[in-house]
Amino acid sequence: MTSQDMAFHYVSVTDEGDGKHQGNYDNDGATVLGAIAIGPNASASVLNSVALGANSMTGSFSQVSDATIGNTTYGGFAGSARGVVSVGGPGAERQITHVAPGAITSASTDAINGSQLYSAVNGLEALIASVRAELTTLGNQ
Repeated sequence: MTSQDMAFHYVSVTDEGDGKHQGNYDNDGATVLGAIAIGPNASASVLNSVALGANSMTGSFSQVSDATIGNTTYGGFAGSARGVVSVGGPGAERQITHVAPGAITSASTDAINGSQLYSAVNGLEALIASVRAELTTLGNQ
């Protein structure tokens, strides 16, 4: 099958109930191969990317192989970016809710939800409290 044999389909959302056509009505929101734009004025202009919701726009993405927090650099991250998913735009950020827990392994590329982060922080706080108590005990000897 060649690319000429393949059908291309686009998803658009029309008006806000007033009968006027909003941006992306004519399927002009997805402008590159593999892109999807869903919502009025949504724009997906990055290869293999998705813009979800009104006024959402895809931007460039980068490969992240390490991250520095304070003076410590962490690496060994799994996966590599092949596109971007946007749920908003500059000044129009959205909160993603109802995310199921993601796998936490060295090879995981799943999203992590708030409960997982909360649990990890609580575990660290308990460990820090235990170390402090032990140091206090040792200091009192």
